[in-house]
Amino acid sequence: LLTATWIRERGAVPFIRLMLRSTDENPTPDPLYTLESITRGDFDADLKTWGEVARDFATPLIVEWGTEMNGYWFAWNAKWNAHKEGAEHFRQAYRHIVETINAPNVTWVFHVNADDDPLQPWNRLEHYYPGDDVVDWLGVSVYGAQTPQDDYWTDPVEQLDAVIPRLEKL
Repeated sequence: LLTATWIRERGAVPFIRLMLRSTDENPTPDPLYTLESITRGDFDADLKTWGEVARDFATPLIVEWGTEMNGYWFAWNAKWNAHKEGAEHFRQAYRHIVETINAPNVTWVFHVNADDDPLQPWNRLEHYYPGDDVVDWLGVSVYGAQTPQDDYWTDPVEQLDAVIPRLEKL
């Protein structure tokens, strides 16, 4: 809250990335924050409290959950959640989080990776989209070289040219 207040006092809107996970070990399934446990309501008390604090903040907040879900490096990817059914589980969890937090001053971001990884039909970013009624913003990560030793990466313009039409259809 202190950081969000500092950002607001400087005339900007805080962007908050909810990272529900019990481990920083990637890529692995999360043993606690599974898509099923989120949808089942295991964390509703915490999410409701978070929503109350967000409402009390009383100015706009931009929030995302499920960052880069079409990349295997996060536990909410379908690779770790029954492949084809995983995207449906993700949509249900996303919707549950938005509905449980229920803060009118929060706008929600659906943030994908530019490339579907793994490149499988069940992992296409479109399959994860939870719906216009719970998504206000679309975001995309585009990566170049990750280390100085990287000698190959996809051109960021090519990545954007490939993903933007897909996002426009959403």
